[in-house]
Amino acid sequence: MRILLKNAWLLDADTYFRKDNVLIDGDMIRTSGISDSTDMTLDLAGYTLMPAVIDSHVHVSSRRGPSEKMLEGLASNGVLTVRDMGLLNNGSLEEYMAWLEDHKDPRYSTVVTAGRYVDVPEGYGMGPDGMEWGIKVTDPEEVRQAVSYQAGQGVYGIKTGLSDGYTGPVRKRIGEALLREIACAAADNGIRSSAHIGRCEDLDLIVSCGIMDSAHTPGDGEISDKCIGEMVNKGISMITTVGNMDEPCRFLPKGYESNDQCRDHQEQMLKNLKKYYDAGGMIGIGTDRQDRDGSGGNTMIPVWEMKQLKGAGVPFAEVIRAATENGAKICGIDDL
Repeated sequence: MRILLKNAWLLDADTYFRKDNVLIDGDMIRTSGISDSTDMTLDLAGYTLMPAVIDSHVHVSSRRGPSEKMLEGLASNGVLTVRDMGLLNNGSLEEYMAWLEDHKDPRYSTVVTAGRYVDVPEGYGMGPDGMEWGIKVTDPEEVRQAVSYQAGQGVYGIKTGLSDGYTGPVRKRIGEALLREIACAAADNGIRSSAHIGRCEDLDLIVSCGIMDSAHTPGDGEISDKCIGEMVNKGISMITTVGNMDEPCRFLPKGYESNDQCRDHQEQMLKNLKKYYDAGGMIGIGTDRQDRDGSGGNTMIPVWEMKQLKGAGVPFAEVIRAATENGAKICGIDDL
């Protein structure tokens, strides 16, 4: 079916605002090569169109299991693709992948998933209270088996974690040797590697080990010029996850107790994001959204992340790019 949308304002990262016509031609969306042969025409004068938003850090499956309400709410509000950054339970990966296959439908957001964490016993990725979210690894061979198994199930990438006090004490921290093995094994299987981090020293470590994605932005200090240069050269992406600054900080480092310390932390996150953008780094918009109570969670476009990134000095068109084109690249989507 060919549907022509006429006279709308278009908002995207390349041309900012312009008036144009858009043709929905089957599963393609085009602004060029439009003919008069259409099945339906809609006049959208006075309206604005923009590409669908991609949230580059969510958790679709929390303790309650995968959330259909969350995916339905996101899709209806214009967040049409999400990057699921690890199961927050000890459920079966096979069952979860089958659930995602059953939800490949326009009513739901499209999901690319990192599956289950790969981490050491009692590490960050095992989750609290002995839940064992992740796959335990203790040596390079176990890492390769875990990564190969998940790649075979169709995950987009592999996620691991570094303890930084955000979720309480973690008894054991994954070491440099296994981090390097995760990065290498993921690359050998043609998928990305990502790590939960929160401190600048953790960012230095994942960059040196070859991990390709920082699932959060550190805010405990200024990222060094050397680290940023290496990230840009290696094509490492960094996700916002600043949160709503009108609310308490979700990622309060160990030892931080006051709201003022929380706000300082978030402000430093934004300064680091701006510094990374200025150096040519690729930023993705991410909320760390999940459905905690079964209601579907907050399923709106992540306006707070985008607004704060703009407030930090990133040009608005580039904020749109972070929420659309950059998100597609981070999720491994080639057809923009």
